[in-house]
Amino acid sequence: MKINSSQFKQTIICYGICQILCFVMLWIYYLSLGKTMIDALTNTIFIMVFFKINMIIMLFSMLFSWNVYL
Repeated sequence: MKINSSQFKQTIICYGICQILCFVMLWIYYLSLGKTMIDALTNTIFIMVFFKINMIIMLFSMLFSWNVYL
């Protein structure tokens, strides 16, 4: 069966919001450790890129499960 476009949009929007929240929280965490703005930013970007692969795999597995179970 085909995926509902509204479900797909909802997933993408949730994914985007989660990414932004994670980025902001990590950045604030590094700033609270006493690092400089640039240092905190580079650490945050490194971690976000590292976990991005995980997030993409999760997203595709959700889409695949919708395909199977709907």
